[in-house]
Order: sequence, then structure tokens, then C-alpha cells
Amino acid sequence: MGRTFAVRALRESELAQAFPLMRALIPRLRLEAWLRYARALGEPDAARAGVMSAFDEQGYICGLFCYRMETGLEHGPKLLIEHACALDIVDRQGAIDALLGAVDDLARALLCAQIDVHLDQAQVILSAPHGPFISALRARGAVINGIRLSKPVENPIPGP
Repeated sequence: MGRTFAVRALRESELAQAFPLMRALIPRLRLEAWLRYARALGEPDAARAGVMSAFDEQGYICGLFCYRMETGLEHGPKLLIEHACALDIVDRQGAIDALLGAVDDLARALLCAQIDVHLDQAQVILSAPHGPFISALRARGAVINGIRLSKPVENPIPGP
């Protein structure tokens, strides 16, 4: 059953309402830490960082992601997406699709050449070989904590 989702920036007054989604990703997260993190994303330039949310027809938050612009050495401006989450019971894939469409639109609007998405997962299976850098880090106590996927942005929207 397909539903309609509207994706927009999360307002200050909606941050606490979004907390259960973040808590689903990070069970030990405290409300105060979430509020501090989300508020800091918009400072000093709210156009370059923030929280986007997918709302259903009744206005409930069904998904969200945090974003910020970075400058990469290889590709230049890129959009980093973190803490992506969709928890709609009826149409989770619809919420995910709406959020991913918003990621693409946002990256084009910000003239980013690349999108990096860091997925929060306790365990990620990587195909072998892992390579010497990963092996060396793991030998020094590093653990795999998620995965980052990247893709180029097609047709960035020209600036003013």
C-alpha cells in the first residue's frame, strides 16, 4: 500500500518528536545529546547542514537523515549523510524512497559532486580482501562500525 511522504527540514520544535527514531539507531542515546547534536548541525550555516525528515499524510515523522557538506580531496564538495532511519510500519520502503530522493535533490542544490552515506550498523560484512590499511587498523583495536557508500551527483543545479 503506497503512501505519500513529504520530506523537509526538521524544525526546532520537532526535534524531540524525532528522538525515538534516533533512539532506534542508537539505543543508548539520551534526549539531551540528540538535541545538542541536531541543534549544532545548523550552526553556523543551516543551508550546509541539518536534519531532513519524511512526514506521512498525518504529519508523523516516519524517517530522517542528518546531513552536512564537506570538502573532499578527490571530488571537491560532497554531501555526507548520517543516521538515516525509516520506521514506517505500513510503507517503510516508501519513506526510504522519499528520503533518498531528497538526498539527491539536496546534493544537486548544494552543487555537490558526490554523496557519501554512512550507514550505522553494528556489524558490516566486507568482501575480501580487506586490504592492508583495514587490517592494520583492526590489529590496533579498530572495529568495523558501519559502512560508507558513495555515488557521484548527476546534473547539479547551477547556483545564482
